[in-house]
Amino acid sequence: MPVRRRNLKKLYPKDMNVRYFLIMAACLAAMMVCAQKRLAVPLTYVPADSVVTWVGGVAEPRSTALALDPSLRERPLGEVPGRKAFGRLVRHWDDAVAPRLNLLGGLGHEDAPQVTASAAVLDEAAELLRLTADARYADALERGLFNLMGGTAAAPGDMTLEKHVAAQALVDGMGRMLATAAGSLYVNFYVNSTTHVHLDGYDCVVDILTALPSEGRVRVRLSGFAGHPRHIRLCLRLPGWAVGRTAPSEGYAAEGGGEWPQPEVRVNGRELLSSEVVAGYFVIDREWNSGDEALIELPMEVQRLRRAEGGREVRGAVALQRGPLVYALSAGHAGCYLSGNEIFAPQADYGEQGEVVLCGHLRRDAGTPADSVAPAVSVTAVPYMTAPRTVWILSLIHISEPTRPY
Repeated sequence: MPVRRRNLKKLYPKDMNVRYFLIMAACLAAMMVCAQKRLAVPLTYVPADSVVTWVGGVAEPRSTALALDPSLRERPLGEVPGRKAFGRLVRHWDDAVAPRLNLLGGLGHEDAPQVTASAAVLDEAAELLRLTADARYADALERGLFNLMGGTAAAPGDMTLEKHVAAQALVDGMGRMLATAAGSLYVNFYVNSTTHVHLDGYDCVVDILTALPSEGRVRVRLSGFAGHPRHIRLCLRLPGWAVGRTAPSEGYAAEGGGEWPQPEVRVNGRELLSSEVVAGYFVIDREWNSGDEALIELPMEVQRLRRAEGGREVRGAVALQRGPLVYALSAGHAGCYLSGNEIFAPQADYGEQGEVVLCGHLRRDAGTPADSVAPAVSVTAVPYMTAPRTVWILSLIHISEPTRPY
């Protein structure tokens, strides 16, 4: 047998090299999958039926869905996939989904989104969030729910397959807002609501008091466990748009430089002496008395985003975003362009659905070399969710390098 091995090595040296290469490639692939850590015990989502919301319209996706079809019910996720299936999910997300995510949280161009394919992406994000507790999947989930799915379901007209798919995604999404693990409570996104949560053998009431996605202040109050304090590891998601990662993928870049304002977190009005951020979640690990609350202040600046290729912004058009919401312009801006010096800002009055409306000016004559002499046109922008239409605005100003990571 030893002689035979030596003869084989002499006869097929290239095969031995190929075999070695394949083994090394498999090891590298396994290491890449392991880079996305899998939880030993997956998160348990709190069912949507346990959530009572206190507002409607743009601030609460489920009301938009039920207005379209009151019979819709949440579809729970299936069995927890094994490790091999988890590896395939991570590779598919990293290779086929993440690079293609658009501003609305779906796939395809913003002016012609692929609603059905995008709904599958949200299901995949929910699965990976359950398996990893990584906030980047919650970012994708929030963006898709509050923009593409909400906008599609709220669009005027008769029921279509796309509207039904979008409405179902909104109902399912409310069942992904909160999740539990051993001693931990995860708040994945913020909707004004009250939820009964069963955590480690006792009941807890979670009140989320907020005007998001219109305003950035959030109060998370824990109560319902009278008597002695409870030790809870409260994990509050810090949205990517609140910490400088305003774009959904490397295919986009945010304009503007300078320091990005950071979220502020307090407990019972006091600053925390120590804190920890794990996979995009601000973790508060302490004893909680019934009625204690955490206050989060999330920055809500209006951002201008461009398409990007090879690390450079693409000349031609910009889109507006504030918090998790992408904005679309009102009608009447054909032939206009956005000046590099123009700032869109929230107007004093809210819209019909309680949404923040942005106001600004465009220039009428794109051929005019100086903005100072080009006629200005006053325009308003509303969340895409309330009025689906094109989100891209012609802009002649081009900055060669993106200034913020996605």
